[in-house]
Amino acid sequence: MRDAEGAEHSRVAVAVTALLQHPDQLAETRDWYAAHLGGVDLTKQEAPRLATTFLAAEGAFLLRAFGLLSLPEAQWKALFDDVLSATATDLEGAEPENG
Repeated sequence: MRDAEGAEHSRVAVAVTALLQHPDQLAETRDWYAAHLGGVDLTKQEAPRLATTFLAAEGAFLLRAFGLLSLPEAQWKALFDDVLSATATDLEGAEPENG
């Protein structure tokens, strides 16, 4: 299974590298992030922690995909379980955005 994961990570790294070379597709990705984070009011109590957790998870995913951070599978699971736990806790008290 590890070989399959390594191959998947290599494909992700190639896809991200290719994305960076195509400004039109890069704009779509920027729009996606803007849609997901642009409406977050970072002055609200839990919003900064939620945004930071999201961005940290994105960074960890990229570090793993590019082979820059290698952790045993149990540690990756613990890391992402913590991300899920943090976001679930932060979202429990979140109010829906109007608009």
